[in-house]
Amino acid sequence: MTKKGVIIVWKPLDFIDCKRYEVHPSGLIRNSVTGRILKPSHDRDGYCLVNLYTESSGYKKVKSFRVHVLVAKAFLSNPDNSRTVNHKDTNKDNNCVDNLEWATDKQNVGHGHITGAYSQRISKDKYYCVQEAIRMGKTYASIREEFGVSVNTISKMKKNPVSWEEYYGQECND
Repeated sequence: MTKKGVIIVWKPLDFIDCKRYEVHPSGLIRNSVTGRILKPSHDRDGYCLVNLYTESSGYKKVKSFRVHVLVAKAFLSNPDNSRTVNHKDTNKDNNCVDNLEWATDKQNVGHGHITGAYSQRISKDKYYCVQEAIRMGKTYASIREEFGVSVNTISKMKKNPVSWEEYYGQECND
């Protein structure tokens, strides 16, 4: 499809068993059968989500996908097999391929601190206290109440138990 000499490229989402959907470099997702552009919602972290019927379930099961990840998988090479997609301008609504890049978790967190997207970080002492509470098997709710950190932060710390420096990136010193 051409509009004023510009080629509009849509790619199928066949890499996630959603062959009836396509993604555009601007971050739009559409149903390739009807041509309808899907309206994204937002998850609890503020990322744009679309609900898609998966082909493997006979179009009967709906699964949510983050739009920026779909755009990156369709249009950006990932030679290092990074698992995180970074928004360069920190705007989670800007899912244009030019605003996205593959990054390690460490690079993504470091970028957030450099740009100010992660304006609050916990102190080194508190970080290690939270890690100890996680190791002791305390509940997320009790850790959140005791230390004043989000469940999301606790979950990330549990999944990736690294040093405070690694968690916040090399450029953060305290």
